[in-house]
Amino acid sequence: MTQWKTIPLMLLFLGIGGAAMWGGIQLSSSQPFSNPPHEQPPVPLSVGVVDINSIKANSKVFQKFKKVLDGLNATIHKEVLERETALRAEYEQFKKREEEATEPTPELLKQKTELDKKYAELEKTVQTRREELEQQYTQGLINIKQTLKEIMEDLGKTHGLTLLLNKSIGDGNQMDQSIVLFCNKGLDLTEEVIQRLDAQLLSENKEKEAIP
Repeated sequence: MTQWKTIPLMLLFLGIGGAAMWGGIQLSSSQPFSNPPHEQPPVPLSVGVVDINSIKANSKVFQKFKKVLDGLNATIHKEVLERETALRAEYEQFKKREEEATEPTPELLKQKTELDKKYAELEKTVQTRREELEQQYTQGLINIKQTLKEIMEDLGKTHGLTLLLNKSIGDGNQMDQSIVLFCNKGLDLTEEVIQRLDAQLLSENKEKEAIP
């Protein structure tokens, strides 16, 4: 960082008074700046690409993960709907008895208190189920992403890559949002990542850890 801050200042001084401003030190344009001894030489660039959107869409791991979550969501929805329907029926009966009564009775007041309590319990259940589903989604996604990261790091080493790019940004269909506008098919490792991800996480001993 020091070198780049100093050069413009030197040029400014040279423009005002020449090399004399530096006490007789002159800069020769025929001798380029040499790299400081602590800097490493440039690493040869070897690039690969993957399509994360394609991995999410075509990997059996992500498909099964979505299917499991959809199933859990359907189960929770069914449970809540059944309890809500039963409570609605109780409430209709209570309203009918309340309208028929000339004045509130201890029995009606007790029934109303019980209904209010059941509705509060249902709301709590809905919140708890939603939090459980979100937690399972988050944890499952963390497990898959961690494995995916390890696979891509290993692929980078196997193929001798210095850089691995994601060619899908946003919805993956808009060219102006993608970092990679063109790449040779030989550089695209997406299919290899999908195969390794499915093989690794759909094995019997790993599936329960990766997918809730």
